[in-house]
Amino acid sequence: MQKEIPLCYLHRTYRPAIALENATRKRSLARIPLVSDKTGSGVCGEAHRVGYRGSGNHQPGDDLAVYRIKVRMNMNTVKARRVMITLPGFFVLKDGSFRPDSIS
Repeated sequence: MQKEIPLCYLHRTYRPAIALENATRKRSLARIPLVSDKTGSGVCGEAHRVGYRGSGNHQPGDDLAVYRIKVRMNMNTVKARRVMITLPGFFVLKDGSFRPDSIS
C-alpha cells in the first residue's frame, strides 16, 4: 500500500545528525542519521546510500554518494504510531545538507 507523503515532509531541509559536509566515494557512510530544520537536534530519520554518480571531473574517488531518505512520520492516532516513509527521488550530501540529485 503506497502512503501519500504530506508536503511538509518534502519541503524540509535534512542534515546529517553527525558532522559531515559532503559524501563521496572515498568518504561516505552507508547510513546517516538525519535531523531536519523542524526537529532541531532530534533524529527524525535516516539516509541510506544507494550508489554513486560521477561528479564530472573524472576522479572516481570524488564521485558523489547518492542517498534515499527515510523519515519518521507522526501519525495522529490514539496509539501515536510512528511510520517510516521514503521521500521520492534521490539526494546528495553537499555543503552539510541533503539536496535533490539533479539527475534523478
